[in-house]
Parts: sequence; structure tokens; C-alpha cells
Amino acid sequence: MIVDVVRATSFAEIERVRKLPIPGKVLVEKGMEVNPQDVIAEAQVPGKIIMLDIAKGLGISPDETTSCLICEVGDNLEEGDIIAQYEKTLPRIFRAP
Repeated sequence: MIVDVVRATSFAEIERVRKLPIPGKVLVEKGMEVNPQDVIAEAQVPGKIIMLDIAKGLGISPDETTSCLICEVGDNLEEGDIIAQYEKTLPRIFRAP
């Protein structure tokens, strides 16, 4: 019978790689001593993300939506902000819910 043996020592050095899922700021430097409860990095988590069908909302084809966008990717929007605007035959505006 084989018995697993675990040896522990208080002098062991443990190195772990941590990666943020989104861009952020690292608060410690390599070689610094940290404790389990220490904050080592922080990031701003984006607010509520909502999927919107702009093409359907404006009554146009999906190929036309890019040319109608008013805001940029990554912009923070508030209720009522204009997201896209169609200005051809019958002008239409698509606003943030």
C-alpha cells in the first residue's frame, strides 16, 4: 500500500499568477510580501450591459447600422442618450433605454 506524504514548512515560498479579466491597476510590485487579505489589484467593472437590436429599432438592415452609430464602442450611456440616428427617407433616432 502506498501512503501519500505531505510535508509542510513555515519557510515555503508560494508564487501564484493572478490575471484581471478586464484592464485594471496592480497595487503591488514583484517581490513584495503580501497577506491573503491584501488587495493586490483593482479594476472598474462596467455597469449593466444590455444587448440592443439597433437595426430592428431603426427599421434598417444590419449592414447599415455601423454608419448610423452616434456613440463609440466603450462609451458610458445614460437613459435617453442617442445611440444611433437614421437620416434618410424617414428620419429615426435610437435612444438608450
